[in-house]
Amino acid sequence: MFIVMGNDRAEVAFAYLSDDGQSVSGFLEDGSRVVLLEGVNFDNVWLENDQGEHIEFQQKPNSEQEISDLKQQIKELTEMVQQMKAVDS
Repeated sequence: MFIVMGNDRAEVAFAYLSDDGQSVSGFLEDGSRVVLLEGVNFDNVWLENDQGEHIEFQQKPNSEQEISDLKQQIKELTEMVQQMKAVDS
């Protein structure tokens, strides 16, 4: 995909819109940031897929919420494993 800035295009693996909706960050597959735009005017900046279609910027995931969700998933999986072990015994 590409971040388009007027006449310039930067290829990125993924891009996020900041929580306040004022900044855009674009990253390569290895996680390194290649684009940081602050005070974005969305008339001149947009995200395109490989076919040139405009796509929506995603909000950056909330790390604390992701960690909380993962902890809950681990807890549920641990309980399921314990139940499976109890059935096999």
